[in-house]
Amino acid sequence: STWSALGTGITTATVDAIAVSGNDVYVGGNFGSAGGVSAFRIAKWNGITSTWSALGTGLNHDVYALAVSGSDVYIAGEVDTNALTGAVNARSTAPDAFVARINDAGASATLSWSRYVGGTGGGVAVEGAYGVTADASGVYIVGRTDSTGLGTAGAYQQKHSCEAPATCGNTSDGFIASIAVDGSALQWFSYYGGRMLEEIDD
Repeated sequence: STWSALGTGITTATVDAIAVSGNDVYVGGNFGSAGGVSAFRIAKWNGITSTWSALGTGLNHDVYALAVSGSDVYIAGEVDTNALTGAVNARSTAPDAFVARINDAGASATLSWSRYVGGTGGGVAVEGAYGVTADASGVYIVGRTDSTGLGTAGAYQQKHSCEAPATCGNTSDGFIASIAVDGSALQWFSYYGGRMLEEIDD
């Protein structure tokens, strides 16, 4: 067993996520090319042809997590723009977490949907998603949030640890959330945190 480079790789940039499906290696992060091929923040290495390729037009926000299920690639990260590619909902007033699905079947990949996940409260109210997976019931993301009011009925922890009547300043809780497989809705959201800074990574 030996290590080998994947072509000329990705240089002068960051790779924060990787997922493998069969002969394909998917990478995500903050980059504009892979192996000399223009690829915005997500790219694929094919182990049969030993080539890099873009996934459609890519994404305009940093990718922190990837998962593959069949021909679908699920992406999660953080976004601070109102121009999230393919968004089915609106951004809150501060950096939000996001989740997206790209279908990689056929000759070219296409973005199926993307969704902001965020809220308000807790000062700057920053969200970020650092893990993602999916099954037939939903797409699941984990990360951190400063926002209050996101917890859904019946959640393990429905309120942010600093939500009234608690007072503990601006701090982050971890979270886990489920989004419908077609991106149409936030199915449930639970905080996981206490009086200090928490986040959940994959």
